[in-house]
Formats: sequence, structure tokens, C-alpha cells
Amino acid sequence: MKKVALSILSVFMLLGGVILSACGGEKPTLSLSTNYVEIYTNDEDAPNSKYAKIEVALSNSKDGIDVQVESGSDVVTYSTSSTNSTSYTVTLTAIKSGSAKVKVYARADQSVYDYIDVAVKTLPTSTSIKDQNDSDGKTSLFVVKGGQGTSLAVDKYISFEPADVNVLDVVWSFDPKEVVTEAYQGDALSMAIIDGKLFVYEAYAGTIGSVVKVYAIVNNNEELSQELDFQVIEDSTINDFRVGGQTLKGDNEEVKLTLVRNNQNSEGLTPSAITGVLDVETFDEDMTLSLEVTTKSGEKVDEREYFAFSYTSSYDENIDTLKFVFNIDALYTDSSLEKLFGELNVDFVVSYSEYAYQINANEQVATDLILNLTFVPTSIVIRDGAGNDVGGNNVDLYSQYYGSQGYLVYSNVYPDDVPLQNSKYRIRVDIGNYGGNDVGDFLSVVNRSTGTPIEFSKALGSNTTYVSDEIENGTQIYLKSGNLGGL
Repeated sequence: MKKVALSILSVFMLLGGVILSACGGEKPTLSLSTNYVEIYTNDEDAPNSKYAKIEVALSNSKDGIDVQVESGSDVVTYSTSSTNSTSYTVTLTAIKSGSAKVKVYARADQSVYDYIDVAVKTLPTSTSIKDQNDSDGKTSLFVVKGGQGTSLAVDKYISFEPADVNVLDVVWSFDPKEVVTEAYQGDALSMAIIDGKLFVYEAYAGTIGSVVKVYAIVNNNEELSQELDFQVIEDSTINDFRVGGQTLKGDNEEVKLTLVRNNQNSEGLTPSAITGVLDVETFDEDMTLSLEVTTKSGEKVDEREYFAFSYTSSYDENIDTLKFVFNIDALYTDSSLEKLFGELNVDFVVSYSEYAYQINANEQVATDLILNLTFVPTSIVIRDGAGNDVGGNNVDLYSQYYGSQGYLVYSNVYPDDVPLQNSKYRIRVDIGNYGGNDVGDFLSVVNRSTGTPIEFSKALGSNTTYVSDEIENGTQIYLKSGNLGGL
């Protein structure tokens, strides 16, 4: 019997070991009362005002839970409490508006977890209308009759308190108490609010400068709503646009003019200045004219570094037309500036005097204006092989030179600190009384580098003057007498 009893006890001990082992290896489980919660910072009537509680049930573990704010640590803070080893409470307290993601996991096994998505919301407590005047005192509270509409962007017109408001329902209306988005003049639609834009149509009977009242109804709360007064203005029309003698109009997609920066309108040369006229049909006699200048790559530049721009204006009230007469002068006169050059896109912009509204004249006439600013040669120095200036000197040329192909000369074209429009030059020879002969009988000119002769041809309308082909600046050339000797 003693032997049997021991065996039975051993069986119970083995079974007990199995049972204990099974309990110790079971994985914890965790569940949340909700995976999403909204907390209101300033709504005392909200279900979760300032904070929210989330219940956590933990099974198969007595080690408790841990909490981590994975994102939005500046939006919420947390604390935990427990009533027993299986029931816990996570309290999330709002700091400011925004969103957060909170992770709750079993302390005994961090692979057991769940998430709480948190939205912290703040209601507006007061509203005000932002200043609608720009730095020049021009207002943005206007709408162009028959135009493309004025955007009713909420953040442009209205300020909210507190600053982190994120619960907003703003509806634009012509009536302060109910949503009205259309207005009629008889049977014709005169005004409308469409997709966040205010439109005033041609049927509108009010005068220029009359006011259209628009209401921003905020969260259906009359105390928060605001009234904005938009003045009705008319668009302006470009009737005449001429620059440098060329008319800019739709059938010219591009007008290109060249201005020289170091030549003051010398006769026969590319000018350094041009004038133009811009006629604008408008009710605003105090409009101003300015330029928007960009490089070919689209980079904005200050036109004052390239040219001087000036204009005068006069208004003819009989035809409601404002005439601008303008001048663009590219002459380089300020040594403190760089000697800039190149092609520029130039847009003429007409600005209203009281409203933050502009008209791009080039866009209205569908024509691009391109100014090509360049420098031209102003002088040339001829040097001999030793680098001496021999310009204006009498030089004896021979038909043969010992150890040389002739008298060596080369040119320096100035200015030499900027790329020139054309730095090539020509040689002119007048054979005078020897007009029955060819220039080659008197003068031979050879390119030292290539060894080829430089060709001459008769000048137009002359029987005694010959002009060479173009010669690159700096090219070394040999001069020697022809068969008939010097001139």
C-alpha cells in the first residue's frame, strides 16, 4: 500500500506541474473601450470637455499596462489608474487643437497593444474682419463686374479666437440669417456665390463703387458671423499698345526689340531708348503703370539694373480713356551697377488707384514683348606684332618680307569687359585713280592662322572702294603690297 500511495502522489504532482506550466505560459490580452475619441478644449457641454477616459481590460497578466504618445505629444498628455489587476483607466487631457496617436500595451508583453486615435477640437469664441488694405492702402474688398469672380477664402477675410480654432463651418450668403447664394435683377441673375467665389454679372444695376454685402455665417452662430462690403468695379480694356514703333496685338505672338546700352541713339545705330503708348479704357483716371521683368528662364529681375523706365499719363473723360506715354532708356550711366545684358520678357502692368487689382496689358493683347539688351563696339585699336598702336600711322608695305609673310597686325575692339553684339570688323581700301585695277593689285591680306587670303568686294555704288569680308576681333593678319605697289 505504501508503494501505491507514492505512485498516486507522484501522478498528482506531475499533473499539478502541467497545470501550473499551462497557466504561466498563457499570452496576455488587452482591449480598449474605444479606439477613437474627440476632446473639446472649450466646449463645456461636450461629452469629453478638456479630457476623456478610456477603459482598458487586461487579462492573463497582473503586471499592468504602459502608455506611449506616438504622435501629438504637444496635443495631449495622459495618466493611468486602476481599480484592480485587470481593469485600468487611461485619462487623456487636451493641451491644444490637433490630432494624436496613443499606444496602450501590456507591460508583461509589449507585443500586445492597441491604439487610440485622438482628435482635440477647439471652437471659435469670437471673430473679426482682417485688415483688407495692402501696404499701399489699396483694398481687396472689391468684385469686378462681369469678371472672373472674387475668392471668398475664409482665412483671407476673417480672424478667429482662439488662434488654434479647428471646428469651423463657414457659409457665405447674401442674407445674414439664412443661406442665400443668388440675387436677381428682374428675371436676370445679377449676383451669385459659387464654389467659394463672389460673382457680379452684367445684369447688376448698381453704379461703379456701389456695395454688395456678403455675410460669413460661422458655425450657424449669429454672434460669430461677419458682414463684408465688396465694392463693385469695372474691368479696363487696352485699346492701343505700341512700343518702339510696333503695335502689340493678338496677331503678333511676340515683338522683339534691341536696345544698346552704350550708344545714345546715334544715327544709323541700334537705339538705346524707345518710346511707346498705352491707351486704357477705364473709369479710374489715377491708374499707375509699372513693369514686371523676367529673364528667359522666368527669374524676376529689377528693371532698374537694366534700363530706366518713366511715363506720363493723361485722362480723356469724354471717352473714359487714360493714355500712358512711356520711355525705356537702356543707356548705361551708373557705374555702380553691373553692365548687365541679355534678353528680358517685359510685361506692362496697369494698377488701379484704390483697389488691389491689376491688368497685365501683354496678356490682354496676347503678345509677349522681349527686349534684347546688348553692348556694341565703340572703338577699335590696330596693333603691330609688338603690340604697338599703329592706328593712324603711315606704314610702308613691301611685296616680299624676309622670314615673314608680311607686316603683322591684329585688332582690339572695345569695350572688352562685356560681350559685344558684334566684335567683327572689316578693312576698307580706296584705290582712287587706279579704279581700273583690282584691289589685289595693291594689297594682299592673309589670315595668319589659316594661311588663307581675306577676300574683298566692291562697296555698293563705288568703283574705287573695296570692303573685306568680316574679320574676327583679335585675328592676326599679314599685310603686304600687291604687284602694282602701294596706294
